[in-house]
Amino acid sequence: MPVGLVRSLLDYWATFYVVDRSLIRALAWMESGYQADVTSSAGAWGVLQILPSTWTYVETLLIGRSVPRTASGNIRVGVAFMQELLRE
Repeated sequence: MPVGLVRSLLDYWATFYVVDRSLIRALAWMESGYQADVTSSAGAWGVLQILPSTWTYVETLLIGRSVPRTASGNIRVGVAFMQELLRE
């Protein structure tokens, strides 16, 4: 996935969830270097390196519905989770 598209998705979901886009961009760079196809040895995957258990938590308790396992879905789940962490 092109870096420009990843940045656009990061900005979109950061705006949607009212989270600082610079923070989300920095997190994505640190976690994956903006790569959508990486998986860690712990099983975290995607641009924001989401663990399956975190994905389930966000779908069930924060978003309230299933989120597609795509780059956009990964970013959405990661930003929604970050919003929750910042809120707490």
